[in-house]
Amino acid sequence: MPRRPSLLVAPLLAAVGACSDPPQDPRLAAARTLDELCGARAQAACDRLARCHPASMDVSAAQCVANAAAECRAGQAAARAAVASGRAVLDAAAAARCREALSQTRCGADERAWSDPCGPPVRGAIADGGPCWSDFDCTAGVCELSACPGVCRAAGEGQACGGSDPPRCEVSSYCDRATRRCVARRASGACSGSGECAAGFVCLGTAGAACTGTGCTCAGCGAEGQPCCDPPRCGAGLECDGQRCRAPGGIGDACDLRHRRSCAADFSCRVDEVAGLAGTCDVPSTDGAACWFGWECAPGLACLDADPDAGRRGACGTPRGPGEPCRPPVHDATGDCATSLYCDGTCHARGGSGDACGAGLDLCSTGLWCVPLPDRSGSRCGGLPGAGEACLSPYFCADGTYCDASRACVSHRRAGEACAAATECASTVCESGTCTPLRADGEACVGALQCASRDCRDGRCRAACMPP
Repeated sequence: MPRRPSLLVAPLLAAVGACSDPPQDPRLAAARTLDELCGARAQAACDRLARCHPASMDVSAAQCVANAAAECRAGQAAARAAVASGRAVLDAAAAARCREALSQTRCGADERAWSDPCGPPVRGAIADGGPCWSDFDCTAGVCELSACPGVCRAAGEGQACGGSDPPRCEVSSYCDRATRRCVARRASGACSGSGECAAGFVCLGTAGAACTGTGCTCAGCGAEGQPCCDPPRCGAGLECDGQRCRAPGGIGDACDLRHRRSCAADFSCRVDEVAGLAGTCDVPSTDGAACWFGWECAPGLACLDADPDAGRRGACGTPRGPGEPCRPPVHDATGDCATSLYCDGTCHARGGSGDACGAGLDLCSTGLWCVPLPDRSGSRCGGLPGAGEACLSPYFCADGTYCDASRACVSHRRAGEACAAATECASTVCESGTCTPLRADGEACVGALQCASRDCRDGRCRAACMPP
């Protein structure tokens, strides 16, 4: 029989147990959730690309996910900063909606159905009157940045709005253009746009048509059979077919990928009518089955030798590797080559630095461009051309240079030198035919690109406002 711990040892064991799992910092937990959701969103986007448009997959699956996740994290910089400083907290309900939406990344489905619900899932923690650096900081979702830092200052129902100084309305209200007062968004009654309707409602005209001006009312949206919300989206598990919300098709149901009538996640749209991409939902086709497009085939297979323009079906099979003959992608067809290869009659790996390449910009590995040689004798994969080298367009030259009329990269022009376009100037500002320097804080401006801080407000350049 096991012995019980002594009276002296038992409290020590309890204390060790209590200290072994310290409380988790909610800011760290929120940061991990944001990272996890960016990873999930990137994975969903790349899986959809590989499944529905393999010909557009010009990098490995792992590189696609890494690139998309990095882009997502960069786009969430303000939200992440707000969470890290405690100015915002994680919105668990919004995170759950994002995870649910990511399960709807089907071929033919409207991308907004899963991208729109996956904005940063955070709620502001700063009340009205407190300092803020972005809308993410504020409980009402409005940070007025007329100074640095800004002030959380959302107008409530009945308060002034819409002028040059009065604040924006809180999210449950809108600014009435006639009275310049905040009015509560409503679930019924007359409207002139969906911004006047409460969440879950949309502004519709007669017979459920889109509102075109007068005679419109707020009506429920997003549920199965109801109109799509604005912007087009539907509730969890549903999709917008352009007008109404519907469940994705099961086996035997009609599908029409040009009109956003897609199939449930485990099925594919077996195309019968090529011009309209219409057909019937069914299980993905196996090796050797007839097909028009790659998405009809089971994962890991391609639709080989299909030519929809010529009316010729192909067959599902293993994608072809380097050196094997291939048919280039046609329209929405996927091509015969494995992901990350390209086809010019034969499957090829994308070129590395110094490798010869053709005219296509997608023939080189990630981070490289297919650029013409200075003597115009051909093209090779490499970095963007520098001063004195041949170029393709104003945007295909290395930093510090631009592409001139002779199709050569030349150094940017300095302040005071003549210019014909902003791309020629180091400052990116060409006014009255002369490159002009970026304007300092306090100087007059008409656009952010004229300011060194890239911030033009109330006709003056302002210092960039960054949290401490």
